[in-house]
Amino acid sequence: MAKITPSLSIVANSNTHATTADAGLSSDAISFTISDILTVANPSAGLSRRVIANSASSTLVDATLGAAAGYVYIQFVSSTNATDDINVTIEDANSVQLQVGEFMFMPTGAGRTIIAASSGGTAVVEFAFWTRG
Repeated sequence: MAKITPSLSIVANSNTHATTADAGLSSDAISFTISDILTVANPSAGLSRRVIANSASSTLVDATLGAAAGYVYIQFVSSTNATDDINVTIEDANSVQLQVGEFMFMPTGAGRTIIAASSGGTAVVEFAFWTRG
């Protein structure tokens, strides 16, 4: 079985910020990184891009691909308008709203369909899915 290693780093109020306004909301310095080594299996969907028309939706992971529990990565790469959002829905129940440049990586349950919908202009979305091993 294959392995993936997701990693997330968050830094705020660091000396490296150009101005105090860029430093973050907290007066305390925050700096942490978390990572994990995850075992993954087939089926999977490698890194792909999808163009979603103005106010339309697109299925990123269908029930066949998402039949088993897995991990999904989605990034809202660009849009016609910098202020547009996409809404990511998992099985019509959970909705995540991403703005241009934002991303998500999360585990999903078995039998999940994942849909991204543009709330404004034409959106470019990058995504990948791996079945949990």
